[in-house]
Amino acid sequence: WWAALVLLALPAAVPPVRRVLGGQKGRELVLGLGETGRLQLVFGSLFTVGLALGALG
Repeated sequence: WWAALVLLALPAAVPPVRRVLGGQKGRELVLGLGETGRLQLVFGSLFTVGLALGALG
């Protein structure tokens, strides 16, 4: 159940999804790369914490 902590990363997914679905193109999408990187960092951190807590008991 601890791995469900990754759901806390959902708010970080909103900006890049809006950017792509909003039809932005070219240079505007470069900002989306930073937002996506931030999302991956948050997701990975939360997943690691969840797995560690799950392993502890």
